[in-house]
Amino acid sequence: MLRPRAVVPMHYNTFPDIKQDPQQFKELAESMLPDIRVFILKPGEILQLPIK
Repeated sequence: MLRPRAVVPMHYNTFPDIKQDPQQFKELAESMLPDIRVFILKPGEILQLPIK
């Protein structure tokens, strides 16, 4: 419904109950929505996207 152009997964693996593999999420999202870009950041890393 939203059709974002970029996604940044957050808060995964902060607690045992929400343990996830962000790379698996990236592969699934990009296979389902070819125009999407998934950015997996390391703690403290900054992502700056151009505003369009």
